Amino acid sequence: MNLEAVVLSGSGCGSTDAYGVGVLKALAEGAPPTTDGVFEPSIYSGAAFGAFNAAVMTADPGGGTAATVRRLEQAWLDGLCSTAGQPNGVYRIRCSPMTLLDPRSWIDSPASTVVDTAKDVAFLTSDFIARVRAKLSPSGSAGIGERIADMLTATPFFDMSPLRAHLRAFVDLARVRSSAKTLMVNATDWERGIGRIFTNADMTDAQGHDILQASAAYLVMFPFVDIGGRPFGGGPGSLATPLRPVVETFGPRTDRLTVHTVYIHPPMAQIPLGNMPGMLTGTGRYFDMVESLNVRADVEYGPGQEPAPTSGSRANVTIHRYRPSTPIVDWFRIIEFDRTQTEAFIAQGYRDTRNHDCRAAGCTCPD
Repeated sequence: MNLEAVVLSGSGCGSTDAYGVGVLKALAEGAPPTTDGVFEPSIYSGAAFGAFNAAVMTADPGGGTAATVRRLEQAWLDGLCSTAGQPNGVYRIRCSPMTLLDPRSWIDSPASTVVDTAKDVAFLTSDFIARVRAKLSPSGSAGIGERIADMLTATPFFDMSPLRAHLRAFVDLARVRSSAKTLMVNATDWERGIGRIFTNADMTDAQGHDILQASAAYLVMFPFVDIGGRPFGGGPGSLATPLRPVVETFGPRTDRLTVHTVYIHPPMAQIPLGNMPGMLTGTGRYFDMVESLNVRADVEYGPGQEPAPTSGSRANVTIHRYRPSTPIVDWFRIIEFDRTQTEAFIAQGYRDTRNHDCRAAGCTCPD
């Protein structure tokens, strides 16, 4: 039996994960290294918005890979992205000065602006009081300075209801559960400090969209998501490129496994140095390094998901690697989902894949 899989990296930075849409688009058109121009994967693995990409592809309604890729592109451009006259479909900033100081928001819908602002003030006040009580309670061993610092956070300002709405619109959980394709989503269990792989059966109506939101939760920016009583955050925090679970799970179970792996970051040695003395650029390089290296990180599998025993041989596994020809991650645009920029990411993924060369890309091809 031969299996074909796709691994879609997450960057935790804006709409860069749309690069994977361009890669899928080119492969669906039969670009090399597809076999005889046929591209119909049965396994999709992803982190962050790479998990969103994987979920949409797994929920394929039956029109074939090419048709599903077109729907995925529409989900990005007409759903998640912002334009000059439309806010992004991922988050809304509570009590945003850009909204409060924009005359159009008061002219076009004054009642809605007043109601939203009142709700935002109430939410932020309640959240702050709760954090003060939690951090200043007698329990806990942290010092007073650390407790006060922990009260300062950006996450309460991010309202994720737009993302929730678009997850419901574009990811049919019933189709994911009944799909013949395997879905593997990595999200980070923050309390335990390890990635967790969620599969089709985990995508229940009660928690399926929570899992996808958690995987896409950009740490220190977007809020954690409660899953099973524990806080989960962005998939890239533990496994930005969830390749290892695919190889561990399916390599021993098939005669041949071909994995198309989409990376968002360059290899470690090629990560731009940047201005190391600067705090933000230095932090950006740190994130790049972590997400480039953690492809080897350990993960937790759910009940019944444990990988089959393996002899350690990977002679039957082919790994094709796709990377941006020029760096696309810009940590100064960490929460930007501009449509024009997203179209450029998709176009670059498509172009890079059409020009793919296995030798130059370092693909693992046992043949």
